[in-house]
Amino acid sequence: MYALHGINVLGTRNVLDFCHTNKVKPLHYISTDAVIPAGLKDVDEDFRVEHVKEKLQDGYGQSKYVAEQLVKLSQLRGLPSIIYRLGNQAASTTAGFWNDQDFTYLLLQSFYRFYKI
Repeated sequence: MYALHGINVLGTRNVLDFCHTNKVKPLHYISTDAVIPAGLKDVDEDFRVEHVKEKLQDGYGQSKYVAEQLVKLSQLRGLPSIIYRLGNQAASTTAGFWNDQDFTYLLLQSFYRFYKI
């Protein structure tokens, strides 16, 4: 977690400080589905990650969890904000291909086939 602390936690704190300074600025915070431990069932938009935080295994998920908690505290202080939890956003930059069962890949393939780009 310590390697990503500066980027994810302190970076988020700096953005929140900016949002609270002078005129309040709304925040659209992009998090990740890595804050939800793998293998859980029945996870939906209302799932409370606070109940399973001990199961986070890697520093990325842990640091994004802490950053999300900072955003939630700012929400309680009145900051208009929303947290988006995104999954995989792109193919591997080193391997040159996507998992052929990845949702984003399948979605792009469907556009390609439909519009014959």
